[in-house]
Formats: sequence, structure tokens, C-alpha cells
Amino acid sequence: MEIRKVQETGKGTLFTTLPKEWCRKHSITKGSILSIEVKDDGLLLLYPFTKEEKPSEITFPYEHDKLYEVIDNIIGAYLLGYNVIEINSKNSLNIEERDRIRDTISKLVGLEIIEETLNKIKIKFILDPSELSPDTIFSRISFISESMMRDVIKAIEYNFDNRILESVVKRENELDRQYFLLIRLLRTILVRPKLSVQYSISPIEIMDRRMAAYFVEVVGDLTANLSEEIGKAFTLLKESDMTRFRGLMVGVIEMYHKSITAVLKKDRRYAQGVSDGYEKISKVLPQIQKEDVHLINLLDYLLKVSKAAVDIADLASALY
Repeated sequence: MEIRKVQETGKGTLFTTLPKEWCRKHSITKGSILSIEVKDDGLLLLYPFTKEEKPSEITFPYEHDKLYEVIDNIIGAYLLGYNVIEINSKNSLNIEERDRIRDTISKLVGLEIIEETLNKIKIKFILDPSELSPDTIFSRISFISESMMRDVIKAIEYNFDNRILESVVKRENELDRQYFLLIRLLRTILVRPKLSVQYSISPIEIMDRRMAAYFVEVVGDLTANLSEEIGKAFTLLKESDMTRFRGLMVGVIEMYHKSITAVLKKDRRYAQGVSDGYEKISKVLPQIQKEDVHLINLLDYLLKVSKAAVDIADLASALY
């Protein structure tokens, strides 16, 4: 952080100097126009004025024995906010390679192939970041993960309905798509100050929302795995065990819902009792472990979900 002294002209105008390195980096010279945004919390945002932002582009060479690298590159470029991604190969891309690339693109919201030849694939992000909302996407992934947990309970109530359990696993894919979109948007906001003003979100809030989204994605993974485990173990479980498990899971969902609400409403009071719920489950596990090894494996998933709920609640407590 730099500290600069405010000076005053003879006519009472206040001014200060700009950092030389920043001016050099952004080609700021005499006569350059700057954009200034004043925020309610006292923050003053100053950045170079641009009439139209050029879409960021990146090109990757492709070697046929390293398909995994180009897949990683596409995902990485997407998350870093590149608008145009081009894959170039010296030789023709075969059907399997094209299918793998298309499959990757289908998992990333907003990406479309705009040009394709024998040895080149050009991909473009077609959504306008200014029309997206971090809160809306965060609410979406939170809803998906919570609905996945509620459907696990529904599957248990319907005598371990495999169709419901399978739908829980499949829904994880949509959660991942929205999660990647949110990460891309948050990173875009960091490098485009105008968007941070539009969404009234500070850099520290962006970092914490990024962490909260990560925990939500973890909950989705855990719930999908839990659904698969229940499908395998239901014949080994007693009805009394599943009644106990269902009761604990209802409590975990309530904890999770409180944590998400605290983040969205920016009010830590909504997260009261979340830590106590985690401690309760932690104490129950050793007791059950002595009674039924099959149930303890399932309860371990609940413990991890409840820990994620605590982590999300902590973010709300730290921020607001």
C-alpha cells in the first residue's frame, strides 16, 4: 500500500500524484482520461477509461499424445476469463479428440465453438459478464446442493429409490458447471473494476464468496458420493439405523441452509447454532461407531458436510 499526501492549489482544488509504475503499466500520460467511481464506504476507484474492451484471446498448440493438457488448458483459460480460446494442431484432429474437446466445452457455461477446421478449433465465451450476477449464481449452486441432500432423504423415505439416488449423482454435473461460471465471473470482476461497482462487491468479499462457493461445491461432491454409498449399503442397514441417519441429515441440511442464508443476507445472525450442530454430530459418531460400521461410513459424509456448513458460517461471521 502506498500513502500519498493531498495537496491544494491556490484556488482550493485538492489533488495528489499518481504512481509512476501504474501510469507506465496502463500508458497513462498527460491528457489521458480516467474513470472515477465513488463508493458509499469511502472507497475511491480509479482506472483507465476505455471506450470498448477488447476480448482477451489465447491460443494453445496441441500435440496428439497430450490431449489431457489441452483439456486442462481450456478449463484454465475459461476460469481465468479468456473470451476466445483457440486450439491449433499441426495435424488433423481425429474424431475422439474432437469429441473430448466438445465434451469439455459442454461442461463450461457460455462456451461455444465458433470456428472449426481440420486442425483448428476456435471457442468463444458468448455471455456478457455485466448481465450475470454473483449472488444469483451462488444462490443457484447452493439451491442445487441443498436439493440434492433433500432428495437423498426422499430416496430413503421411498425405500431407497434408485432413480432418485441416480438423479442426485447426475445433478452434480450442473452444480459443477455453475460453479465454474461463478469462479470465472468473480475473477473477471477483480480485473474489471466497473463490475465491482455494478455489483457492489469489494475485493475481500470476492475472495470470501470464492471460498464459500468452494465449500458449496464440496458439499455437492459429498452428497453425490453419499447417494452412491447409500445405494450400495441399503441392504445392510436396519430400519432403526436409517431413522437415526435421516434425523441427523435433516439437522445437517438445516445447518447448511442457515450458513448459506447468512452469506446471502450478509447477516451472521442467521448462522447461529451451526457450530453447535457440528459439535453434536462429532459427539454422536464415536458412539455409533461401536454399534454399526455401515452406518458410520454414511455418517462420516454428514460430518464433512456439517464442517463445510461451519466454514461457510465462519465466512459470514468474518465479513458482515
